Amino acid sequence: MRVVDDCLAMDSAGPPCALTVGSFDGVHLGHRRLLEVLVQTAREKQLVPAVMTLRPHPRRYFFPDEPPYLLTAPEQQERLLREAGVELLYVLPFNSRTADMERDAFFRMLVDRCGARALVVGHDFRFGRNAAGDYEYLQAAAAAEGICARQVEALVIGGQTVSSSLVRELVLHGQMEQVPRFLGRPFSLYGEVVARKGLGSRIGYPTANICAPHALLPAHGVYAATIMLPSGRIWPAAINIGIAPTLGNNPPTVEAYLLDFSGNLRGQKLEAFFYRRLRPEFRFPSLEELVRAIDKDVQDTRAFFRDHMPRI
Repeated sequence: MRVVDDCLAMDSAGPPCALTVGSFDGVHLGHRRLLEVLVQTAREKQLVPAVMTLRPHPRRYFFPDEPPYLLTAPEQQERLLREAGVELLYVLPFNSRTADMERDAFFRMLVDRCGARALVVGHDFRFGRNAAGDYEYLQAAAAAEGICARQVEALVIGGQTVSSSLVRELVLHGQMEQVPRFLGRPFSLYGEVVARKGLGSRIGYPTANICAPHALLPAHGVYAATIMLPSGRIWPAAINIGIAPTLGNNPPTVEAYLLDFSGNLRGQKLEAFFYRRLRPEFRFPSLEELVRAIDKDVQDTRAFFRDHMPRI
């Protein structure tokens, strides 16, 4: 998949493509259905299947003082789009210039700069300043250019419309076993291993501390999880997310204890996949009590993988 980091800075127009536009945070099952229609449309019309995504996420522009709570880092999003059959990814920098773009100018950008010859959009797609562009406008503008426009209905599972907001709520409440029903896979965090205080090593449980800026963090607690190493190998892990209240309140951290692993992961990029919340975060009366709790967390994690994922 080719990635154009700034579609407004291109020297020439892109190739004729079937194009969809959106943030695609999470690339959940609703997104996947839209992408299937996009790829099929591109195949029928002999076009390049292409996506335009917005970076940073519009939430960071309109609400700069609030955490964006993103489900996917750019690296994750690009991998998932590639796996879905997308061949060209346009990144539209979301700033004051693009936020103030009128709907007519936005449409012309899609056609003249990105080479859109077919447009596939979601059920709630809006564009342009003040979200003035809707599907009715898009259809009319596309027809005037001889371009087909298709709208994909929302995906409803169990009476719930699949959306990034729905998945975020499940993650925030630690309901990891419900997430794959709507996301299509376990929730995961992607980030770099950074140095912390090193207490884990001193008490017999060295952890990889994963820094994932702007990512949505699950409910505080201990999780049965796996880690994808840079080599692609999957390793079982017990992951604690929280503020370590036994040791004094700290900023939230993601601490992964990889079962029976030896090696230094500092500075490497890891992806952590979450399967079950084993317990909430507690404040223990002593360090000794904390260590005993960690002992049990590791035992529970081993039991989870023995019973549910024996091949790991």
